[in-house]
Amino acid sequence: MKFNFKLMNRFDATGRGLMMELVPGLPEDSSAKQRSIFISEAAFGFIEPCITACWPKYRDFGHWGTSRIPAAVWLRINERLTDLESSLHTLLDPDSVVGVGFIFAEVRELFSKEYSSIRPELIQMIYELKEWIDKAVVGKEYITIVGV
Repeated sequence: MKFNFKLMNRFDATGRGLMMELVPGLPEDSSAKQRSIFISEAAFGFIEPCITACWPKYRDFGHWGTSRIPAAVWLRINERLTDLESSLHTLLDPDSVVGVGFIFAEVRELFSKEYSSIRPELIQMIYELKEWIDKAVVGKEYITIVGV
């Protein structure tokens, strides 16, 4: 299994497998959909604990459905992402990283086995996602996650 940690637009995400979509606003708004980003399901799984910690309703099928999350909550999610990013920066032992998630047991095993190569890419994805969130919440009531 190879992880794709790139944040993609709709065009780049087409045909790339299962994707999680983040819409700055509501999915019914076509202009918001044009500014959506897409993250591969496996890569998104690493950050899902940051979301569920701040928006517990996400735990109830959010991965597979649509979750309209208030912009103010996304600011708290960004704080959790910062904590995860810091943990990844400072900890050399994958079992010590706090706040990371795994959607499948095989992902956990691969994370431990290939931590040194996964770590910088995951850090970069988190950094770029935090920047996107900071811009996406401006003037929006929600950022919506459209799950697989």
